[in-house]
Amino acid sequence: MPTAASSHRHIGESIEMHKSHRLAEYLEVLAFHFGLAEEWSKALDYHLAAGRRAQSVYANEAAVHHFREAIKAAERVTGSEARQLLAHEGLGDVLDTLGNYDEALEHLYQALALVMVVSSSAEEMTRRLADLCCKTASIHEKKSNYDTAFNWLRGGLIAMEDLTAVEVARIYLRGAAVHYKQGKNGEAIEWCHKGLDMAQKVVGHEGQAAIAHADYLLGLIHNRLGNMARTIEYCQKSLEIYEQIQDIAGAAQAHINLGNGYFDQGDWPKATEHYLRALEIKRKIGDVYYQAVIALNLGGVYLNQGDLDQALSYYRQSLKMWQTLGSTYAIALLHNNMGTVALHRGNLDEALSLLQQSQEMFEQIKSIDFMPEVYRHLAEAHLERGELDTAQAHARNSLTMAQEQKMRLEEGATRRVLGQVHRGLHELAQAEQEVEQSLRILEELNSRYEIGKTFFQLALLRRDQGRGAEAEAALERAITIFRELGAQRDLQEAESHQKTGIVPSHQKTGIISSLQLSS
Repeated sequence: MPTAASSHRHIGESIEMHKSHRLAEYLEVLAFHFGLAEEWSKALDYHLAAGRRAQSVYANEAAVHHFREAIKAAERVTGSEARQLLAHEGLGDVLDTLGNYDEALEHLYQALALVMVVSSSAEEMTRRLADLCCKTASIHEKKSNYDTAFNWLRGGLIAMEDLTAVEVARIYLRGAAVHYKQGKNGEAIEWCHKGLDMAQKVVGHEGQAAIAHADYLLGLIHNRLGNMARTIEYCQKSLEIYEQIQDIAGAAQAHINLGNGYFDQGDWPKATEHYLRALEIKRKIGDVYYQAVIALNLGGVYLNQGDLDQALSYYRQSLKMWQTLGSTYAIALLHNNMGTVALHRGNLDEALSLLQQSQEMFEQIKSIDFMPEVYRHLAEAHLERGELDTAQAHARNSLTMAQEQKMRLEEGATRRVLGQVHRGLHELAQAEQEVEQSLRILEELNSRYEIGKTFFQLALLRRDQGRGAEAEAALERAITIFRELGAQRDLQEAESHQKTGIVPSHQKTGIISSLQLSS
């Protein structure tokens, strides 16, 4: 009488014999039966193939199951190190997508330990080692461990020496992303161009994917520098390449950064369209990290439109996800944005508490990326409390850091706040200088929402200067912009002033950050 194991072996072998031309449809079944038959080598092969197929269609939970089973089977198969490497690397990749970073790192470390054992040539070993170093760095970047990330990237570059390969391009592009998050925009552009130069030497799908990655990273960096037109140009080019090579995950990244470009231009419907298209893809592929990014960005759209409840709802949703993922960078940014909501509502103690926590967290991870904005919001909070000297100190810090990082949009917004401080101190000449310079910068950048807010401040200043006709003209410009954009809270405040002639002490608005990350 046949045993259970022999029955399962017979079923597996029968499928192999009669369905040989369609085995891809039976990978899961074959893995199951050969596993129960204790045919460990075949079970390993079929679990590995099933895991890779599931991974390719973003069936992440199925991929995790099959890679785990492949690793278990491999423990019973002598000489299976090459297949173990594939299973550990595949499992690490999927766990990274799902946001299980610590476990993902464990499997990537296992893969790294196997590279030198299984590689058939020095070049193969070097390239696989460099790729694993880059993947490891990417996870440390997401965990806000930037020094550790760079150590892995440098290790990958040392291993590659002077080789021309797509792995080198990926390392430089990952390094550009880390520099960006630290606020080192010049270094980020330099590394991005190094990655792009290398990618252009690589023929085929991988080279095109790296070029598209470089393009959306350049768009991301230029958006931070206030070059929104170049942002949209780079990201649109990136999107076209990704769509051409049918890389939906890459296309989602381009959509996010296109959304950021349109957001800063004040075209919120287009920004929302791109965010939602990215969100659809990220949900489909199970990418938790970027679902949290998009929730944060959508919160910024609602905040600028004046819907504070909806904005806070998105921020809280995003914060919960980031706390699970453990990204100090994103948690710090959310405290900044939630502090801005509290500032809008007049909850100044809450606003200051949240903003100070944001400042401390960014300092903890040595990231100055959003520090100019945090200091500006701190200045606005102290301005609302009538603490003008403290407000001025924070605004000066913001301006210095924005100029050091060449962040023109942030400089324009900060100069507006400095104008508000000088107006509060009755230093109207200095206030006029800052507000007019703010307007010049923002008009140069074509940031419509920020232009509208500066016109509002100009109207208040002209009223204080006794220049009534100019005040009314500036106010009308602000109202027109707010109406066109759908910035309801700003519009209501400006129209209230127009109707009643009541001059609010300060306008409670500020730039709301879009989290612009890269992969």
